[in-house]
Amino acid sequence: MSVSAAVHGYDVVAYLRQGKPVKGKREFAHKWNNTTWRFASAKHRDLYIADPAKFAP
Repeated sequence: MSVSAAVHGYDVVAYLRQGKPVKGKREFAHKWNNTTWRFASAKHRDLYIADPAKFAP
């Protein structure tokens, strides 16, 4: 079974901080609000965990 990721697997933190889409990695995934979010780095994942609403698409 395939598990889909929010925003097609792109890192929402990178998009807002770097101004461009960056694919997230499975090893930096976080499940929030019954959805899997992927991030390009552990730092981005941790920023998201601290304030998910700040990075809402």
